[in-house]
Amino acid sequence: MHANFTRVFPNGITLGCNERKIKFTTAQAVTNWLPAGTNNYELPEGTLTNPSNSTFNSNLVAQLLSVRLSVSFDSADVNFASGTNTLGDMYYLDAPFTGKTVKQIIEEANRLIGGCNSSYSRTQLQVALENINLNYDGSGVDLHHLDCLNPNSSTNTGSGGTGGSGGCGDDDDDDDDNRSSSTPITRISNTNQFEVAAALYPNPATETVNVVIAGNIGEKAVISIYEMNGKVVYSNVVTLNKSKSIYNVQVKTLSNQTYIVKVSTASSITTSKLVVQH
Repeated sequence: MHANFTRVFPNGITLGCNERKIKFTTAQAVTNWLPAGTNNYELPEGTLTNPSNSTFNSNLVAQLLSVRLSVSFDSADVNFASGTNTLGDMYYLDAPFTGKTVKQIIEEANRLIGGCNSSYSRTQLQVALENINLNYDGSGVDLHHLDCLNPNSSTNTGSGGTGGSGGCGDDDDDDDDNRSSSTPITRISNTNQFEVAAALYPNPATETVNVVIAGNIGEKAVISIYEMNGKVVYSNVVTLNKSKSIYNVQVKTLSNQTYIVKVSTASSITTSKLVVQH
């Protein structure tokens, strides 16, 4: 980021709308501010320029800033990530933003934090933005919150094409693209095994949540749900019977809040945030 910030954002990066905005003029100002708290505050009146954490902090704004940075760097640099689709044009899969592009979610978040009209809540946008930030966070990671094809389109016949609207993947048959490939599992080169990865949907959840686990057939995995204070509210041991297994977990008895879902195997641990809203 430090090497390319000035080139991509010659006038700085600004979030918000109307009379409520936040602006960062240097990469160091961004680094100094992130991460920025756990609350999902909207922006105050006026323009905050290069604020400190003590001046203003908001996890919602921080998640939006991180997504906006990634989308802009990806658009400006063809070597930022592999694949033919830019991050901003990827489609979000989870409700209530199913079928919206990352750019559209950014626009919604800017309206909300700036006090403009939005039909979405701060929690809904914070969860979506955090899912986008975590979706490809690491080599070979894909948590399956994004796809190159619009899930609401009746013309979709499959994924993995190249070029054009909704095309994704590389120009060869390699499925290792960790940005825009819709391949649901991550391959380990030169083997027939799979790394363990997990995804959740729907998120937020009302009565049930599907935990999608990609891993080695026959491998045991522990699905655990924790409150933010560390209390375990659910735990179950499963045996993977497919390279991508889906397990339905009841959450209708859980209270409305954010939880941590942990999927553990002998070789890895994956954690994701889950929001329960009845």
